[in-house]
Amino acid sequence: MDNTNADFEVVFDGGGGITLQTEKYVHYYHHDNCEKHAAEDVKLIMEGADTSEWDGNTPEYRLEYGITGYIHLDKEDIMKALSEGTEDYGDCSIRALVDHLRSMMELHQPKTA
Repeated sequence: MDNTNADFEVVFDGGGGITLQTEKYVHYYHHDNCEKHAAEDVKLIMEGADTSEWDGNTPEYRLEYGITGYIHLDKEDIMKALSEGTEDYGDCSIRALVDHLRSMMELHQPKTA
């Protein structure tokens, strides 16, 4: 089942860390290759995975929108980056996450002008 309507948010902290947030699940990725691991979880969520039993849920670390230096991407932003590319994003973690996600979903790079 392709549930691209699943609500989630990916937050990039500018220091290489990534926080994945759903309504009831929050996880911070900060280790080597965290973009790949976060992309794997985003894909599972988009496919309809139930995060209620996932390990590493830390809801007390939920990040609110508007924190200076943090970039929040919701599902629509991720879908747009998958289809149109990531040239508008200066953060290399965003590009890496989207590239991993695109590869896992077997999507091709968007054509650039």
